[in-house]
Amino acid sequence: MDKPNGPIWSADVFSADLLNFVIPTLVNFWGQLAPLTRLSLPFRAQSLSEACAYIGISSLLVVFLYARSHWHHPLGKLLVDFFVVTVVLSMGPVLHVFGKTLFGLPGKAIALVQMLNNAIPVRFSMCTSLALAIMYRCGLRPLPSAGPAKRYLLWP
Repeated sequence: MDKPNGPIWSADVFSADLLNFVIPTLVNFWGQLAPLTRLSLPFRAQSLSEACAYIGISSLLVVFLYARSHWHHPLGKLLVDFFVVTVVLSMGPVLHVFGKTLFGLPGKAIALVQMLNNAIPVRFSMCTSLALAIMYRCGLRPLPSAGPAKRYLLWP
């Protein structure tokens, strides 16, 4: 019996669209609103459960603020770099914008690595969410005069 040759799933089909990072799909609460549902139709993955790269504009603002305030720390730089790398890898081998294919991305190299050639690119967005959660946690600082209410300030 012959061994299967090549990837099981098409990395091109299971890639995140660039706009999916700011426009939610039906798997998100806000994506169930009619205007956003119509907007997200062109960039759904093969399976709706894989169309999950939504981060949102407010979270991208958190990434920007975190990068600005923590860039001088090696771990802050590492976390921002990890975030960017996972975003790029989740877009797969080619850049899709609103359902249209534009040009190749570094994700093409993943297909050349034997252990990773069956990885579904959009699932790297889980690592993106992990990096974002760490940025949220490291960015929240308790105010010194907060008292029992425990108010929080996002950045120093």
